[in-house]
Amino acid sequence: MERGSYNGRRVNFEKYAVTAFTPYLFSDALRSRIGCGASALATITGILPEVIGEQNKNKAHYSDEFMLRFLRRRRFSALPLTQCRISEGHSNLGDAHVILLSQLLGKNFASWGLIHRRMYFHNFDVYQLERLSFINKPIISAYLVFHPKWCFDDYPKEELKQKIRPNDPSFTLENLYGPRAGKRVTPKKQEALLLNRSRA
Repeated sequence: MERGSYNGRRVNFEKYAVTAFTPYLFSDALRSRIGCGASALATITGILPEVIGEQNKNKAHYSDEFMLRFLRRRRFSALPLTQCRISEGHSNLGDAHVILLSQLLGKNFASWGLIHRRMYFHNFDVYQLERLSFINKPIISAYLVFHPKWCFDDYPKEELKQKIRPNDPSFTLENLYGPRAGKRVTPKKQEALLLNRSRA
């Protein structure tokens, strides 16, 4: 990852957080072999990876310039992430962000992938991120990807609450599972509860 500079404006990464990112995962195993760059772009846009490969003239290498140009032509924004930009940001990067990154996987071998919600998307497979993922597979370049369709912040919050919370007052953890629902139970209380249940 490039060092960048502290001379530019500080970035508020919260503006790039998304609530409705929908990855497109193609199940055809052959499509995952077209190229990691095509797979990453297809996961973001839903465009067939073979179509993306043709636009890259079926080359194995997907340059940063091609990746960014492809996204921006489709109204995706892609903010380059540098060491300086991240370290001086108004806020931190988090689970709600979509990050496109190129990592060094082996000797002179790099690959494109996506990160969102602590999951790593690569060639239409999904992996849980490990703590040392970025040490063992160093980041070459990274971009914060955003599209307005991934956000529903304008949706009325009160109306949203009504849709996900039933009006019925009996629909509570306590009423469904008993007065101890959602409360911490000590080991001694657990033994007592189990003993009472065995006697019943």
